[in-house]
Amino acid sequence: MLSNNLRYYRKMAGLTQEELAKKINVTKMTISHYESGQREADSSVILKLAKALNIKTYDLVLSVNPNLVITHGDFKKASGCFHEKVKLACDSVDRYLNRFFNIVTILGGNVLPRFKALEKIKFVEPKKCAERLRVFLGLPAFMTVPNLIDLLEEKGIVVCQLENVNRQIYGLNGTVNQRPYVMINNQLSPTQQRFTVIHELIHLLFNFSKKDEAQKESLIDKSAGMFFIGSEDLKRELGFHRTNILNDLLPLKQKYGVDIKTILHRANEENIIDSKTYKKHLAYIRKNKLTDNSQFELYPEKSVLFRQLVFRGLSENLISSSKAAELLGYTLQEQLLALGK
Repeated sequence: MLSNNLRYYRKMAGLTQEELAKKINVTKMTISHYESGQREADSSVILKLAKALNIKTYDLVLSVNPNLVITHGDFKKASGCFHEKVKLACDSVDRYLNRFFNIVTILGGNVLPRFKALEKIKFVEPKKCAERLRVFLGLPAFMTVPNLIDLLEEKGIVVCQLENVNRQIYGLNGTVNQRPYVMINNQLSPTQQRFTVIHELIHLLFNFSKKDEAQKESLIDKSAGMFFIGSEDLKRELGFHRTNILNDLLPLKQKYGVDIKTILHRANEENIIDSKTYKKHLAYIRKNKLTDNSQFELYPEKSVLFRQLVFRGLSENLISSSKAAELLGYTLQEQLLALGK
C-alpha cells in the first residue's frame, strides 16, 4: 500500500516527485519507483517520507480493506474544479471509509443502524422533491429542520466530515457496500454544510431525465432551498408582498438553519419580493459581507459516530490506544489528551 499512499499524500502536500526527492535526499526516480511499487522502502525511508510530508508513518503503510466496494456519484463542486482535485477528494473519502469500517468490523456489523437499499425516485419538480425528502427523513411538511447529520446517521447513512479536501469540492456522495454515504467539506460554514448535505442527498435519491440533465445542479439547489423553507413557512414569516426584507434575513437564518442568500432567493421565487428588490438586497449583502458575519452563524453540526465507535472499542479492550489513534488520525499523545490521561 506504500505506493498508493505515498502518491496520495505527496499530491495532498502539493509536491512533485522531484521536490519530495530533494527533501529526503534521494533521486526523483527513487520516488517514482516507490509510487509505482517497483521498489520497497525500508523503515528509515518511511520515517523520512512521513516527516517530509508532515504525516504519521502509519498513514503511509495503511492497507485498504479488499471487501469494501466504494462507488462515488455526482457531487457539488465549484466551477473550474479540476479532475485531479476530484480524484484526491474521492481518495480522501476512501481512506476515511476504510478506517470507519475497520472499527465497525471489529465491533460487529450490527453497531450501525440497518439501512434500506436506496431506490431512485424520478425527479418531477423541486417542490415534489422537497416534499419527498421530508418524508424520507421523517419530517413533517412544515417545521424547521433539526440536526441533519443526526437524521442521516439514524437512517444508516454514513456521514464523512473531512478537513483535508480542496475548498472547491463542497461535498460527495456514493455507496460503500451499497450503504449510502455523504461527504461534507468541513471548511464550509455550518449553513453551507447543511445545504450541501441535502444537495448530496438529492443526488443519492433522485433520477433526472436527460431533459433535466443540463440544469440538474440548479434544480437540486432550488429543491434544497424549498426543503429548508417551504412556501407556506416563508409567507407566514414574511407576508405576501414586501419591498424590504433585510432585517428579516439574519433571524430567519438562525431559525431555519439556512444561508441568507438562500432565503433571499426563495423570497424572490415566491414573488414576495420582485427581481429589482432581490438584486438590490444581494448587492447590499455582498457589499457588507453579511454572509461572513460569524456573530449570526449557526453552531456547527458534528458527526460523532466514528469517534464513539472507536472509544467503545477502546473501552471494551478490543483495540489498543495506538490502534485508536491510528483510526482517528491522531498521534498517540493527542489520543491520550482526548481521553483525559
